[in-house]
Amino acid sequence: MHQPKHVVNYGSAGALRPDLAGLHRVTRFLQRDMDVRNLGFALGQTPFEDDGEILAGTGGLSCGTGDQFVSSPPELTSDLVDMEAYALARICKQKAIDFYCFKFISDNVDGDAAHDWSQ
Repeated sequence: MHQPKHVVNYGSAGALRPDLAGLHRVTRFLQRDMDVRNLGFALGQTPFEDDGEILAGTGGLSCGTGDQFVSSPPELTSDLVDMEAYALARICKQKAIDFYCFKFISDNVDGDAAHDWSQ
């Protein structure tokens, strides 16, 4: 069975900060859909996992991953939002594979997000 040494993810992301544009490295990953605070876990934390974030390097931006397109700021704070990076980072962490993630800002998370993304 082949196991890669590195995984590189290039994709688009929505910016939650107005000063962001272009391509950025992401090194901190959050799962913005996970909300089981009623069971005593932190927002973004999956029950029975050690933490609510995954780190893959230093100096990069943070990205909150979820299963919906975002057009208003989510409750979980991050620099960017996308729909896949957290899952990729989680698998790489579990398999001890180096993960490198780069996101191109496709839109700002606001009322124009869907239009800007399609452009």
